[in-house]
Formats: sequence, structure tokens, C-alpha cells
Amino acid sequence: MTDESTLDLSKFQKSDGIGKGGFGKVYKIIEKETNNIYAAKEVSLKQNNFKKSLIDLYREINILSRLNHPSILKFKGFNLKNFSNKTKPVIVTEFASNDSLKAVLKKEREHQPLPNWTDTKKLINLYGIASAMSYLHQHNIIHRDLKPGNILEDDNLFPKVADFGFSKTLHS
Repeated sequence: MTDESTLDLSKFQKSDGIGKGGFGKVYKIIEKETNNIYAAKEVSLKQNNFKKSLIDLYREINILSRLNHPSILKFKGFNLKNFSNKTKPVIVTEFASNDSLKAVLKKEREHQPLPNWTDTKKLINLYGIASAMSYLHQHNIIHRDLKPGNILEDDNLFPKVADFGFSKTLHS
């Protein structure tokens, strides 16, 4: 990858941590010029299998950067170095403010549903996810990790399919 394809992280202010897992950590970041909010996934490359981790990262970036669908998390860019200039790749995407479908469903099961989580929003989620999967399959991409935790919810509780770390492009 060349410098032209690298997102300049100095144009962003790192904010709150919003999640973590085996992949690394996710932060909320704010673009200094526009005040737009994004999510930054700081990837921890596995030292015991560094080459495979790097190949998986590039595959995820390659797939994410080609997608354009309203129910798929939008890719903003990436950098091989993190906000502290350490070699920890960062993938920047749109920010989904209402956590994941998993969290929304958990609140509903606990009898504390979000006020605007209506039957209509549930149908919008079903159709949005199905439409995103159809779009991926039309582009010969399989997600391979579709679950409620990987469906993020935006301000309007519209679904955003995320986490393309296990995705594959099928070649004909």
C-alpha cells in the first residue's frame, strides 16, 4: 500500500473506547475539520502468526473498500500505524451510535427496549440485512460471521453489517 491510500490519522481526535475483542480495540474518533464521528478499529496483529494476520487484514480492507450499500458499514480508510505512531493498523469506518443488534435485542429481552425499537424497525432490520447479504453475494463475497453482534445500529436503528474479518471473495 502506498502513502496515497493511507488515511492521515492526525486529522482525527481519538475519543472514547467503544469495544474490544480478540481483534483489538474500537474507538470513537472525531474528524477535526468537520466534527464528523467515525469508528477506528485498532487491529492487534498476532505475533505468533503475523503473516496470516496481515493477509487477513488486507483481505478485510480490500473487501470493505469496494462495498457501497446502505446496510453495510461504510469504509473511510486505514493506516498501518495507530494514533501513537506504533505499528498497529487502524481501520476507520462510519460510526453506528446504537451499538449492535445483539445489544438492542438484549435490552428488549430484559423488558427495557429502546423507545423507537418498533415492529417497523424490526422489519427494516430484517430487510436491510437480507438486502446487504444479497448485495454481497451478487459481488461474490461471503461474510462468514453474520450474527447479531456484527450488525450495528445507526442513529435511526437501521442495520449496518460490519466485521468483514472472516469474509472471502469467491472466484469463478
